[in-house]
Amino acid sequence: MSSVYLEDESELVLKLFELTKDELEATNQMPQRKMISRSDLIELGQKK
Repeated sequence: MSSVYLEDESELVLKLFELTKDELEATNQMPQRKMISRSDLIELGQKK
């Protein structure tokens, strides 16, 4: 039981790592979207 859990966990970590890597590559290609500040979120909320 615990070995299955460990396998799932390591797989999860690998998938998370891949996702993070993809996100980093995406943000490197789109520097204007790299940072979303709190004020940007507040402005978006006020537009609704």
